[in-house]
Amino acid sequence: MTFRKGDPAINRKGRPVGTAGVKYGGLRRLALKLAEEVVTVKRRINGELVEEKIPAIEAILRANRENAITGDPIATKWFCETAYGRDPEKHEITGPNGKVIQVEHRGITEEQAKALEDVILGRK
Repeated sequence: MTFRKGDPAINRKGRPVGTAGVKYGGLRRLALKLAEEVVTVKRRINGELVEEKIPAIEAILRANRENAITGDPIATKWFCETAYGRDPEKHEITGPNGKVIQVEHRGITEEQAKALEDVILGRK
């Protein structure tokens, strides 16, 4: 199907925010269903082995926390990012040998180039 300007069938609002794409929607729904299932786990309380029923996601988080405590760096990273959020990623682009990249603006006014530079450098 080709795009035609003014076609009334075009979805101008796009897919609703928070909905998964077709490819992963079913997988996500299944994962959520499995995460909420109640499972039986065993753990020691005051030296006594006790069974308790908890949601599967809680069991996964507990197991991951134990792996993190014992020194697994991947488990530590995953657990901390799940609990506290990811560190913001910093992207710095430089030219060869770390030098500044010179950009030549063609077809725009000096004022437009300055405004573009302000946006790129986060000044506006």
